[in-house]
Amino acid sequence: MTYTAAVTAHTNTITISGIAQTRTSLRNYQQAFERASFIKKVGLPVNMYAKDANIKFTMTLTETFTP
Repeated sequence: MTYTAAVTAHTNTITISGIAQTRTSLRNYQQAFERASFIKKVGLPVNMYAKDANIKFTMTLTETFTP
């Protein structure tokens, strides 16, 4: 996991990489972040769903905050 703090904009970026056992578990993980109130955007390329199992993924989360 990597974290990039905001420099000029009011957003932070978090990058999460891992291996999902199935497409369903990857989708559930993505949806959990999409429902989080502090996450503005979830970036996950569609090609991450090409495999059925043991899916290596990198997801980028954009977090919003107000100073």
